[in-house]
Amino acid sequence: MKKHLAILLVLFFCSLSLKSQNTITGKVRDKNNKEPIPGASVLLLHPEDSTMLAFALSDDGGKFVIGDVQQAEYLLEISFLSYASAYRKIELRATRTTEDLGVILLEPVSETIQEITVLAEHIPMGVIGDTISYNAAAFRVRPGATTEDLLKKLPGIEVGRDGSIKAMGEDVKNVLVDGKEFFGNDPTIATRNIEAEAVDKVKVYDKKSEEAEFTEVDDGVKEKTIDIQLKEEYKSGGFGRIEGAVGTASRYEGKMNYNRFSPVMQASVILHANNVNKKAFSFREFNEFMGGISSFTSSSLSRLVSWGNNGNAPKGLANDLASGANFNYDLGSKLKLTSNYFFFRNENDVIENTSANLFDDKGEFGSRDSTASTINNIFHKLYFKLKYTPGKKSKIIWENTLSKGFDDQGVHAISDFFRDENLANRTVRDYRTARENTGYETQMIYRKKMDKKGRNFSIRGTLETGRALDTSMVYNTFLTSADIDQRQYYIARKDFFELKSSYTEPLGEDIFLTGSLQANNEKERPSKDFFDVVNAVPVLNEVLTATVTKKINSYKPRFSIRKNGEKYKINASMATQWTSIQVTSAAGENIINDVFNYLPRLTVDYDLTKSKSIDIGYHTDIGIPSLLQLAPLPDNSNPNSFLVGNPELLPTYTHRMHMRYRSVDRFNFKSFFANISYSVIKNKVINDITITQDLLRRIKPINTDHYNQLSGWFLFSRPIRPLKVKMSWNTQISGSAYEGVINSLKSDVQELNINTRFKIENRKKESIDIGAGIQFDHTNTRYAISPKLDTRFFNYSLFLDSDLFLGDFVLSSTFDYRRFNPSFFSEGRTISLWSASIEKTFNEGRLTLRLEANDLLNQNIGFTRFGTQTGLNTSRYNTLARYFMLGLKYKIGKKKEEKGMF
Repeated sequence: MKKHLAILLVLFFCSLSLKSQNTITGKVRDKNNKEPIPGASVLLLHPEDSTMLAFALSDDGGKFVIGDVQQAEYLLEISFLSYASAYRKIELRATRTTEDLGVILLEPVSETIQEITVLAEHIPMGVIGDTISYNAAAFRVRPGATTEDLLKKLPGIEVGRDGSIKAMGEDVKNVLVDGKEFFGNDPTIATRNIEAEAVDKVKVYDKKSEEAEFTEVDDGVKEKTIDIQLKEEYKSGGFGRIEGAVGTASRYEGKMNYNRFSPVMQASVILHANNVNKKAFSFREFNEFMGGISSFTSSSLSRLVSWGNNGNAPKGLANDLASGANFNYDLGSKLKLTSNYFFFRNENDVIENTSANLFDDKGEFGSRDSTASTINNIFHKLYFKLKYTPGKKSKIIWENTLSKGFDDQGVHAISDFFRDENLANRTVRDYRTARENTGYETQMIYRKKMDKKGRNFSIRGTLETGRALDTSMVYNTFLTSADIDQRQYYIARKDFFELKSSYTEPLGEDIFLTGSLQANNEKERPSKDFFDVVNAVPVLNEVLTATVTKKINSYKPRFSIRKNGEKYKINASMATQWTSIQVTSAAGENIINDVFNYLPRLTVDYDLTKSKSIDIGYHTDIGIPSLLQLAPLPDNSNPNSFLVGNPELLPTYTHRMHMRYRSVDRFNFKSFFANISYSVIKNKVINDITITQDLLRRIKPINTDHYNQLSGWFLFSRPIRPLKVKMSWNTQISGSAYEGVINSLKSDVQELNINTRFKIENRKKESIDIGAGIQFDHTNTRYAISPKLDTRFFNYSLFLDSDLFLGDFVLSSTFDYRRFNPSFFSEGRTISLWSASIEKTFNEGRLTLRLEANDLLNQNIGFTRFGTQTGLNTSRYNTLARYFMLGLKYKIGKKKEEKGMF
């Protein structure tokens, strides 16, 4: 299969270049001063109807290149802001392959245009400063496509299968709609729920921090941002879509979104329900919230490094229901409201089997775990923000977030431990936990600009409070000890307060001195009551029942000086932080640690050219140990691992050096990015693991100064014009060297993980959109305490994605071939995943009929390998395999416009 796939790919891409092709080149200059004009739009038009056939942008030297042009007559249009457009008639002949037009002079016009003006559907993109603006009408997408589909067509933008977005090689952090927030910070909500038909322009730029935008003093904080600008007719009125599908094995999926916009309002509603393991939202907030204050009871402290994971196989069989509402309203010229609400319900049944090859100071041993769990989650989140601008020189921001979650989990697990192939211990665990979490966060910000430019003041106050309630029923049986039958009641409260003020004073031209003071106060107080069930009667277990407390106070003054030059930015700062950690353990022991640290920082950003930049930096950071590490409550829900706290833990102190290089040819769409960082970590918290005679684990966190990390990320992409394709290559490297402790014996561990991905896709996507590639994963782990367990994994996967456009029909297919190489304790495995669909549109694209087949070869399985400090593991779990679905999609509201859609 691999050979056949490779041959098909080579034949397909090579067939695209069989016709004789020509290249058009030239230089664009100012007619008056003869200076190069970078960023000019060069359009190759059909001479009869001015239809755009190809385009390019001039580079920093004013040069442009249009490749892959067939022999014929054309009209060339050259345009740029504030200049009169120029036109050239061209006839390409077989006698030459390169047509050099020489220097083309543009004449300045009398009026300066401040914004990009799109002329009909001809100009696909333009550049002003650091902002790239794409004209959506110049890029064809299939009927009913989403904004995500549109983004996949735009040069310089990459969209991952999970919906993540990269622009010019950088992760996109924000997706705005007409410059406003849309459902918080989840980019996929906007890109997957707004029709491409509604989009006029897509702007990509580096968004400054809110403080820098207000004060007009660049603080170096930027986030790659995409702003989806709607067509005028969509800025007023309503539009959306309704989808529904049913399939084999009782599978179903339903979606609905509706948007109603006006010049002063944005209102959107989303609803999504399915049992095909699809998530409507990323719900990062949910994961953080449910793993927050309730995590005191968790005992999973082991280091986890995973490789060979079948990323298309979510664990278990899930039923999801999600809904959301977004409401932004300008209450006047001075007051603006931003708000959203989320509801999420998830039911998931997971069956997982894990085998492990472990070791201690006495040698090797193994374990087998079989777990069946049922998980039910419900989550509500309400967010609103008010921005009040009483004048040009002051602003007040008030943000609020309210969250409430419910978690009901039942687990049945059997664990067997073997030494020399003999059963050494068996535990059977049955427990059920009902959890309720409530949280509230509020933040108030006041910013003030003074009369002198650059002089400003700000103050910010943050208050967070949360509460968790757990009720658990635990029944564990053991081969080597007495059984446990208990009722456990857990309650915790967490409060956090932070106050930060800063003042900036200009010292000269583009030189600023900033002083700030930050004070934090944090308190956590969980308690747990244990009741032994004796003859069906709960009896308080006073030995296990306990309350612990953690109080943290910290004060951090910082002084920084910043120089913002035309091509460079330098920021040097020095902070000191005094931290007081007070811990009261379950035994009533009270320990106070006072720590004082210096926190220097230096960053240098330098623009080598308009398209190349480099920045280097040195940072220091402080990490406070969690209450789970300092003083955990007793937890016997998983008796195979017992956690012992260490109230004397010191904060982690990290030195990190980094270098980033960026080279982006926005005009020929070539880019190269490199990011390298190295960290030396002192007082790193690691686990001192003791393996008992019964092969159970006792875990105690300790500090170590032996922990170093190295990471690198590289991305290169460019078009290959003779083949009419675009290629991209990226590599991620991570390595670490640290010290592990097992049964009081120290052991050095070294890790190296390399992930390389190569992708190639066609550039002209009018009739077919196809992309293919290969990915390699390599892991090398060395254990000084047991060299026999040193491991090397080399896994790879092939993938092929395609869309074929045949009038009102769209045929789509995705194929993945994955090979997990064998190891000394785990067999090899091959997985082939193939899914396909066909769509037919009716009624001018308003109605779409879709038939899809998922996992046609019925090979989708859950499979992963991961390493811990004491060994290596292979896990298999249930997931959704082959099914077929038939569905309908109907557009609500605006009708398709005939002009300018493509």
